[in-house]
Amino acid sequence: MKNTILLISLLAIKSLDAQQVVFTVQNASSQDEFWKVNVGAPFIYEKITDSINQHAIYSGTNKGPICTSHNGDYYIFQSERFDNNIGGYEAITICKSDFSYFEVPKDGSGNAFHSEGIMQVSNDGQTIYFVQGGGTHTRDIYKIAKSGAVWSAPFELTANTSSAYNISPYLSYNETKLIFESSSTSSFSTSLKEVIATGSGLTAITSIAAVANNCIQIKSPCYDVAGNIYFEAETDAERVWKISATGGTPVIVNNSFGNDNSPITLPDGRIASLHLPGSTHQIKIMDANGLNDFMITTTSGSFTEVFDIGMSAGGNSVSGIEKNNMINSLLTVYPNPSTGLFSLKMKAEGAVKIIVFNMISQNSFSLQYAKWNGTEELNLSSLPTGMYLVKIENKGGFSTQRIVIAK
Repeated sequence: MKNTILLISLLAIKSLDAQQVVFTVQNASSQDEFWKVNVGAPFIYEKITDSINQHAIYSGTNKGPICTSHNGDYYIFQSERFDNNIGGYEAITICKSDFSYFEVPKDGSGNAFHSEGIMQVSNDGQTIYFVQGGGTHTRDIYKIAKSGAVWSAPFELTANTSSAYNISPYLSYNETKLIFESSSTSSFSTSLKEVIATGSGLTAITSIAAVANNCIQIKSPCYDVAGNIYFEAETDAERVWKISATGGTPVIVNNSFGNDNSPITLPDGRIASLHLPGSTHQIKIMDANGLNDFMITTTSGSFTEVFDIGMSAGGNSVSGIEKNNMINSLLTVYPNPSTGLFSLKMKAEGAVKIIVFNMISQNSFSLQYAKWNGTEELNLSSLPTGMYLVKIENKGGFSTQRIVIAK
């Protein structure tokens, strides 16, 4: 097998992690935990909850689902941990994705906001869309916007609908409109509607009758960058459906996938969905035509069940730690692929730690050097054949490289 030398610059490292899916699981104490995963192999997972809690001021809980802005610069969720005057339960909270900024939005009277289910935040973090009761209908979608240090009173966007339940808003990539579930009952959503982000221009997009004669419900609508609409519909099975940006009849994206739930789109047009390959939800990626699919979580990894309460996807900025602390050097790994013996060449000072992760982010090997000599040998011959991620850490930060063990 031909040996090759791979050089990855910091820019290339970032590009591997250019898009993210954020999702919610529950820990052993039945508390919501937030995670993100990049969608380019290797699938690197980050427990967002840990970073949130490191900056928290008060005790309490965080509540999902967590959502990201389309550009990946902001997260939105609910929490008790950043303000002690929020009405006694989790309030809407936003933070920068590098965790340099947290805010509990409040109106001019100092009142925090509370939501039910999926929320959306604009790319600049200045506008939020959420679901609440107490309006024209049993549940409505509201908008708040920030002016100076104060957020506006909630503006009801769905006042002109005829349905009692208007939920699960999804903001278009150009941030001009929202699509949402609309139904007369809380049990099953029977139609999808669209509204201009200003609250005008209510449009009926589709209904269970338009999808198929035996359709029971339609839910979880989203746009892609081109304006096409994807959603979940339940007929003989739960599948992902599509409506072209130019309109027309809904079509199944890939008929072979049953038990396919809650689609969202990535900035590059691919689709992430919660798939049930067995008895638990896991995250599947496929292209816009339903092809070239692969799983990015598995039951053998850290996620027994990804909650079907709403996922989100967007760009993935390098975190604040990565921005400030990356080792400013190229990492050379050779030969690559190898049967297990690698040479690592890199300029670094002081103690260095090497960690090797497999493709589901499990720590497979680690080694500590009191002093880095510029080139070190790494023996991974005990590991199975496959692709791995080598991460080198020291006081200056870290650098990473993909390697392949081929026996």
